[in-house]
Amino acid sequence: MTYGSETWSLNMGLIRRLKVAQRVTERATLGFPYVIESEMRISVGEPGCSATHSRYVGKFIRNISALQSLVPKDEHRPNCSKNIFLLTGTLSLRNVYMVIPEAVERGKTAVIKCMYDLENEELYQVKWYRGDHEFCRYAPKDVPPLKIFPLRGIEVDRDASDWEKVTIRAVSYRANGRYSCEISADAPSFITAQLQGMMYVVDLPKGYPKLRGMKIGYKPGMKLKVECISPNSMPPANITFYVNDEPAHEKHVYRKVSGGTNGSLWTSYGTIQFVVQHHHFIDGKLRIRCLAVIYSIYAKSHEKTTTLLDYRTTIPPEPVTRPRIVFSESYNQESRLSEIGSGKT
Repeated sequence: MTYGSETWSLNMGLIRRLKVAQRVTERATLGFPYVIESEMRISVGEPGCSATHSRYVGKFIRNISALQSLVPKDEHRPNCSKNIFLLTGTLSLRNVYMVIPEAVERGKTAVIKCMYDLENEELYQVKWYRGDHEFCRYAPKDVPPLKIFPLRGIEVDRDASDWEKVTIRAVSYRANGRYSCEISADAPSFITAQLQGMMYVVDLPKGYPKLRGMKIGYKPGMKLKVECISPNSMPPANITFYVNDEPAHEKHVYRKVSGGTNGSLWTSYGTIQFVVQHHHFIDGKLRIRCLAVIYSIYAKSHEKTTTLLDYRTTIPPEPVTRPRIVFSESYNQESRLSEIGSGKT
């Protein structure tokens, strides 16, 4: 379900959905002005049940019969099993979005932000969840306003958390998962919005990937086989090859990983192999580059260059070193004659 600038899941926890419905029902009972502006139909696989995207101007509720009866019935409307209503009135919670890092290195600090504009409303509270478990709450009228609830793997930095962000120190693998924030305005509206996002905790390789197996020169028709290694990461790095800055054909690339047992780190291997042709060389040079990527937090590469050898060119042998012979001054003519007389040559 999409509204504003965010996409919300319809599978949020049942308790939070019931709270939203309860607040709307209470307002309707007390006679606060609500106007049903439009009905949003969610596709459930039946013909004619399509999703309609509308601008978020209020609160969504689900299957409230008292309000459902206010909607004019349409004889031609398909019988969709899930109906969600867009309610509008004098309430407003705008520009709601979440800023969450896709990945954080293990042991580092993670900052998750929930941005919103209450306009003329006052803030009632902001709740933070990992999965369905609340671990932090900010309520400006409480003393103290920030409350932290113990949750294994989550260590909240109290001094660096407030009404729009929560800071988690020294993240571990247990901090992996889906995070949600729930913003509620104060009375009388108690308008509520919920956002969510995924965060992964990773171990990054120490340094750059390594290329090996490249020769200093190739002739057309020779087979090129180069291996790229990116060691010690969690998860394993995704390896991509480039030939002269162009992505290599996947049919020439083979990948595998090793490790990962009993909590150990992974090592990624990638091999590129193909028969070298004249068109692979640009100005007599052929460049092979290996790129290792982990989410959006790590991207490093290693590149090597080889040269074109024609059929008349051979690779010069390495120079051979020989011991140097030095004659001393005492080696004179008489000693040479004595050697000849004794039969030495």
